[in-house]
Amino acid sequence: MRSPNWQPEELKLALELYLSKDLEWLSRMSDSTDEIVQLSRLLNCLDFYKENKPDNFRSTGSIRMKLSNFKALDSRYGKLSLSNVGGLDKDIFKEYSHEIEKLRGECQAIVEQHVLGELPKELEMYVSRYGKGCSIIDEFEDFICGIQEKALLLRKRAVDINDLEYSQKILNVCYELISITAECGTAKKREAISEKKYHAGINLEPVKYSGEKIGKYVQRSMHRLIENNLLSVDMLEDMQDEAWTRRVLHLGHPLLIKIISEADVKKQITDENGYVRYWTTPYIIQGEKYCVCKEWYEENRKYFDEMLSMIETSIKFELSSEELCSLLKYIQRTDERSVSILRDELKSQIVGDYDKEVIIERLIRMGVLREFQGSQREFVVEDYEMVFQMLNTPDKFVM
Repeated sequence: MRSPNWQPEELKLALELYLSKDLEWLSRMSDSTDEIVQLSRLLNCLDFYKENKPDNFRSTGSIRMKLSNFKALDSRYGKLSLSNVGGLDKDIFKEYSHEIEKLRGECQAIVEQHVLGELPKELEMYVSRYGKGCSIIDEFEDFICGIQEKALLLRKRAVDINDLEYSQKILNVCYELISITAECGTAKKREAISEKKYHAGINLEPVKYSGEKIGKYVQRSMHRLIENNLLSVDMLEDMQDEAWTRRVLHLGHPLLIKIISEADVKKQITDENGYVRYWTTPYIIQGEKYCVCKEWYEENRKYFDEMLSMIETSIKFELSSEELCSLLKYIQRTDERSVSILRDELKSQIVGDYDKEVIIERLIRMGVLREFQGSQREFVVEDYEMVFQMLNTPDKFVM
């Protein structure tokens, strides 16, 4: 049985979720992301369709697709997203995309008027975003988490500012805000969020990191690069450059600083505000001593992984720019239909006398694809940002 068309009230609830998230979250959402699951359950509690609802009514997959429709209408993202968006979706987006407070007020009214019976207890936290049953503690925790999310977002955007001095000022202020709010009473809530790695794909359980903290991971990886003599002179110069580090790794300080043996190490790794920004144990690289920046957060992990991939593999595709773009667009279209990408069908898109297995392996190593639930014959998109980067600058990725 086909699901009925979306009501305007349902679209408003979906749009409120869309507008509450940044583009990074939207590119990584999956059918198992908490907010997607909770919205699906909420829509199933509304009284618009009391009978004859199919088993998959307002499934997490349909919600994910609806958010993708909104993304297609967003001027920040639309040119690389879906294009076949319905008229009602367009009307709702046009009316409320710049009226978030008005939208939230209407969402509150929708929930209060159309929930069938008593709202399940596990949905109360989700509904509190509209003001229903929201305690002062909930408001405070949302306020603190809002500061943290905004500070993290500003830190990422600050790397694009040409004024290096002002960019550094933003990074320092955001760092202080994150440090201060870390002491507030939201540890349990943040822990529940931080242990998940939001990812693309369908029907995937949230993935926990192996337990290795980001700092330990960076130290171990840098040690491996140095031991294997993988850092060129040019790469060492880049890693000591503040602008390069901010652009590539989204860090507020150069990845490496060269240590002068005759001077006090503690003073060299401390900034002008008295904060120690580098680990004290130096590494010996090409006969010189260097210390590594220790100001890492979990969101920096993917940027560090991208740098590792660039250094360790220097991946290039034996394809033309047009062939690479055609392959990536096929991957993108297939993923947007919320289906996994079959290995054999992916191979059929690679035309020419190429080693197709090598190309697929390189896509996996670059983070474009990941195996779907451990299957070696099915894939989903892992990193949308990498896909978009390759589509926009294909010449950088071909031989």
